[in-house]
Amino acid sequence: MGCSQSWLAVNGKSPEAVLDELQLQVAPSDEQKGHAPHAARLPTGWYVVVSGVFDLRILSDETVQRLAQGCEVIRGSVEDNEMISVAEGWKDGRRVWSVTHDAGQGEEHLEVEGEPPSILASIHARLRTAQDAESGPVDHIFDVPVDLAKAVTGYHPDQTIPGVRFERLVERSWLRRIFAQQ
Repeated sequence: MGCSQSWLAVNGKSPEAVLDELQLQVAPSDEQKGHAPHAARLPTGWYVVVSGVFDLRILSDETVQRLAQGCEVIRGSVEDNEMISVAEGWKDGRRVWSVTHDAGQGEEHLEVEGEPPSILASIHARLRTAQDAESGPVDHIFDVPVDLAKAVTGYHPDQTIPGVRFERLVERSWLRRIFAQQ
């Protein structure tokens, strides 16, 4: 994969509401700087907020629980230096499912909690077959959570999405927050 990234995709809230709850705003210019978060509306209708940092503060359980009130959120993270990938489904403020691969616990490790989408079985079977066909050290199971998140939302951290333009985000300043509340 070649990345370290966290993201969340939201279905059922406007981009403005998502950014407001995360205390983010679209940057005045779309120039990409470092690991700045960025966001886009996907063709699937999901709104995705992405960061080049694994486990970004805005993706904490508390933040996602609050954001998932009245909607659906998929939270994902990949860290290929440690070979850890995670996808979670949240709805109405609670985590409904979670799928985690941690190569440190073994090449075949896949922890599944709750009731993930039924497509997980075919994704896992496909990648398990690819894993079995390899003669060298390749970790296809790493892709199971990522491919599951993509099947639900349309977002994959290593793939471009034709016609989708990401906007750079910045944190709202405390001064803007004060004036926005008046």
